[in-house]
Amino acid sequence: MRQALVHMGKKTTSLLFFLVFVPLLIPAQQNRYADSLIGLLKTKQADTVRAKLLNDLVWEVVYNNPSQAEGYGMEELSLSQKAHWEKGIFDSYTALGSISYLKSNLGAALDYHKKALEVSQRSHYLKGLMIANSNIGVVYKDLGNHLLETQYCLASLKTAETLRDSARMSAIYSNLGLAYQAQKSYEEAITYNRKALSIREKRHDTRGIAACYINIASALTDQTKFNEALDFQLKALALAAPLKDNYLLAKCYSNLGLTYKDLNKYEEALNSLKAGLMINEALGSKASQAALEINIGELYQKMGKNPEALSHFEKALKVAKEIGHKKWQMEAYAGLSNVYEKLNDPAKAHASYYQFAELRDSMANESYNKDIANMRVLYDTEKKESEITSLKQGEEIKSLQLLEQQTVLQERKFLLAASAVVIIALILAGYFYFSRQKINALQKQQEAVRQAEESERVRMAKDIHDDLGSGLSKIKFMTELVSSKSDNSPEIKTGIQSISETSTFLVENMRDLIWALNPENTKLENMIARIREYSTDYLGDFPIQLTINISESIPDMELSKEAHRNIFFIVKEVLQNIVKHALATQVNLSISLRDNQLKLMLTDNGKGYSTDLISPGEGLNNIRQRAGAIKGTVEMTSVKTGGTCVCLLVTFKAIEKA
Repeated sequence: MRQALVHMGKKTTSLLFFLVFVPLLIPAQQNRYADSLIGLLKTKQADTVRAKLLNDLVWEVVYNNPSQAEGYGMEELSLSQKAHWEKGIFDSYTALGSISYLKSNLGAALDYHKKALEVSQRSHYLKGLMIANSNIGVVYKDLGNHLLETQYCLASLKTAETLRDSARMSAIYSNLGLAYQAQKSYEEAITYNRKALSIREKRHDTRGIAACYINIASALTDQTKFNEALDFQLKALALAAPLKDNYLLAKCYSNLGLTYKDLNKYEEALNSLKAGLMINEALGSKASQAALEINIGELYQKMGKNPEALSHFEKALKVAKEIGHKKWQMEAYAGLSNVYEKLNDPAKAHASYYQFAELRDSMANESYNKDIANMRVLYDTEKKESEITSLKQGEEIKSLQLLEQQTVLQERKFLLAASAVVIIALILAGYFYFSRQKINALQKQQEAVRQAEESERVRMAKDIHDDLGSGLSKIKFMTELVSSKSDNSPEIKTGIQSISETSTFLVENMRDLIWALNPENTKLENMIARIREYSTDYLGDFPIQLTINISESIPDMELSKEAHRNIFFIVKEVLQNIVKHALATQVNLSISLRDNQLKLMLTDNGKGYSTDLISPGEGLNNIRQRAGAIKGTVEMTSVKTGGTCVCLLVTFKAIEKA
C-alpha cells in the first residue's frame, strides 16, 4: 500500500511539473483566428458586421487578455447602439458583464447583465432572457445572495427547457449545484453537477466537463472528502491544459492547491497555488490574487518559512485594499499578526491584530444588520399569513353554519316541492340548452368578426409600412440630398428642410400608428414598454437626463384602443412641451399601478410657469380632453423655481377593454 502511494505521488509531481509551465506557453502562441478577425475588421464597412466580428474577437481573447477584450466589447456596444441593433447591444452587454465578472468587478458585472436582461425583455429575445437570467444568478452567487441566485437560475432553466437548449441547461444545472453547495445541501449540489456533466459528456464539451469536475470536487472538499476531491481536480486539470483557457486553468490550479493543503502536501500545494497566482495576475483578477496570496502565506507559515509568509500576506493586503475587499483584508491582517508573533515583533503583531479585530467587528455589524432586516421581513410575512389563515377559518365557520341552516330548510320543504322541482328542472334544462346553443353561435360570430378585424389591422399596418413608410423615407432622403447641394440658395434650402422635418414627423407618427394597429400591442404591459421606449428615444436627442420608475408588478390587462391612444398621446404632448418650453435638464417618468389605478407622472426641473398668470394653451387643453375621454384626471402643478409636474390618474376599469 505504501509503495502504491509513493508511486502515485511521483506521477502527480510529474504531471504538475508539465502543467505549471503551460500558462507560460499559452500567451506566447499566436492566435491565428484572432488575427484573421482583426484583418476582416479592416475590410468590412457595415456597422452590424463589424459589431459581430468584434463580439467573436471578445470571446477569442477574453480568457487570456480581459482588458483587451473589454476594449473590443466597448467598441462593439458603440457600433450596435449606432445601428440600433438590439441583438448586438445584448451581445455587447453580455460580453462586458462577463469580462467584469472575470476581473472581480461584481457591481459592474451585475449592471451589464441586468441591462442585457432589459434588452432581451424589450425585444422578446427568449435566448437572451435565458442567458441574462443565468449570468445574473452567477453574479448573485459571488455576492452571497443565494436566494436571488436560485430565483434567477430557475427562471433561466425554465426558458432553456422551453427552447430545449441542452448546452445552457447544463450550465444552469452547474449554477444550481453551486447555489445548493453554498446552502450546505451537498447531495443536491453533486446531483445537479452530475446532471450537467451527463449533458456535457454527450456534447463532448471538454471545457464544460472540466468545470463539472471542479464543482464536484468543491462539494466533496466541503464534506472533507479530500482524496475523492483530488481525483476530480486532477481530471479537470488534465482536460484544461490543452484548451488554452487561462481562466479555467487558474481555477484548476487554485482548487488543486487548496486540496493539497488540506492533505498536508505542502510542496504540491505551493506549486499549484503559485501557478494559479501567476495566471490570475495575468488575467487581472484581483480578488483571486488576494485569496491565493493569503493561502500561499499560510502554507509558508506552516512550513516554518515566516519571512516568505510575511511577504505574501503583505501582497494580499495591498491587493485587497485596492479593490476594497474587507474579508481578504481581515484574513491578511490575521496572517500578519501570527507571522509577526513568530518573528518576535509584538508591536506589529498587536497592530495587525487590532486591524483584524476592527474589520471583523465591522463585518459582523453589517451581517447583523442584514440578519435583522431579514428577520423583520420574515416576521411581517408570517404575521400576514397568520391573519389570512384566521380570516379563512372564520369564513369557513360561517360557511358551515349557513350550509347547516340551508340543509334543515331544504329537508322541511323537500316533500312539498319535489314534484315542482322536477317540472321546473325539465323546463330549465330545455331553456338552458337552447340558450346555450344561441350563445355559442353568437360567440363564434363575434370571434370571426374579431379575427377579421385583427387581420385587417395587420394588413393595414403592413400596407402603411410598405407603401406610405417607404415613400416618406424616400422623400426625407431626397430632401436631405437636395439640401446638401443647394448651399447657394437659402430660400430653397429652407423650404427643403421644412419638407424634410415634416416627413420626419409623419414617419414618427406613422410608426406610432402601426404600433397601435398591431393586435399584440393592446396589453397594458406593452403600452408601458412603448412609453418607456418612446421617452428614451425622444429625449435622447436633447441634453436631458431621463429617470424612469415603473412598478415591478404589471397586471395582465388588455386595453381599449381609445385608452391606449389617449394615454400615449398625453405622454407625447407633455414631452414635447418640456422640450419646447421648459428648458429642463432632468425629467422623471413614474408609472405606479396599485389600488386598481394607473398613476402616470412626468416631472421636470425646468423653468415652470405660474398657474395664476398664464392661461392654459392648446397643448394643455388637449391633455385634459384626452384624460377626460378615458374618465381620468390630470393635475398640473408648477412653480418658477421648481419645474413642472403633470400627473394622470385613471382607474383600471376605465381603460380595460370591455
